[in-house]
Amino acid sequence: MKKTGIGTIILKEFISNGIGWIAGLLAANLVSSFFVAKKFSNLWGLGTKFTDKTAVSAPTLNIIEWLTTAIIGYFVLLLVNKTLAKWLLKSLETKEDEK
Repeated sequence: MKKTGIGTIILKEFISNGIGWIAGLLAANLVSSFFVAKKFSNLWGLGTKFTDKTAVSAPTLNIIEWLTTAIIGYFVLLLVNKTLAKWLLKSLETKEDEK
């Protein structure tokens, strides 16, 4: 059975959560590239006829941003977790072989 130290586990979680959080932030920025909230400054969506953005209500925009952030962040977190687990397993096997 392979033993991993507490420091290795904490480092793995810190890296995967950090990268997942950054991916979520980038996903929220991606949403703002395609959608804009209806408000007074864009005449409640009438000013968006000259842009490529879709005007939605502010609560709808918040829901879209939250969902994309959560979904993309979660999948990136899983991907990084799997990759780090394989990398750590490989490095532990090489350390055991050296002994």
